[in-house]
Amino acid sequence: MSDSEEEQVKQFTAFIVGFSGAIGQELVKELVNSNEYKHVTLFGRRDDYKIPCLRNEDDEEIEELKEKYSFVKIDFNNLDNEEEKEKFNKAFDKGFCCLGTTKKKAGSAEAFRKVDYDYIVNTATNASESGVKEFHLVSSVGAKADSWFLYPQVKGQTENKIKELGFDRYFIYRPSMLTEANREESRLGEQIATPFMWMLPKSYKPISVKKVARAMFSKSINIQEDENDNNNNNNNNDEENVFIYENAYIHDYVDKYNPL
Repeated sequence: MSDSEEEQVKQFTAFIVGFSGAIGQELVKELVNSNEYKHVTLFGRRDDYKIPCLRNEDDEEIEELKEKYSFVKIDFNNLDNEEEKEKFNKAFDKGFCCLGTTKKKAGSAEAFRKVDYDYIVNTATNASESGVKEFHLVSSVGAKADSWFLYPQVKGQTENKIKELGFDRYFIYRPSMLTEANREESRLGEQIATPFMWMLPKSYKPISVKKVARAMFSKSINIQEDENDNNNNNNNNDEENVFIYENAYIHDYVDKYNPL
């Protein structure tokens, strides 16, 4: 890209919650290393994270990236407090949410719901109230608010509640089982599916965290393309400002337009 072309690139500001997770770390890499984003705020429980993509071989911060991100500590249990709300008043253009856990890791159904519903909805609420126009949410394949099963039920309820907040553009990504995650916990479904992934239809085929993050980044900078998606891939959704991307679409989109 020439200097003149780079000057014409629209530069955005954004925040990410859930940046320390598998998809979140890949999303940080995409945004911070892009010309389209001038600064990314990383909201987390601490402000001393060491994200591999932001550090060199000597485990030091990469100097040329320092000005493109900052860590901000937030209290997820008290996001309705004025002090916490104020942290979102930074004129962010876009918000990204990669938060998520499991009942097993959280310890109970109530604790799971607290993370995957309360934390996420409260984050989105603060973003909406502070004027953020665009919100990107990592949900899950099979998300359905009236499901009999806890995981897809909570995912679907979270999706629906955020719709009510009235973002100008709201993007939902529904990946299937994630690969290349390097997570400490082991998820039984992933262990079972991996040897047989070639047999699965694309709608359930395991997907890499890098591919999900690439889709999120790409969709966030291609506004016109997203408007065209209303006619092509909106899952029978009749709301023009809501874009729902199922697992198969994410696979095809990245492979065709933004290959890894």
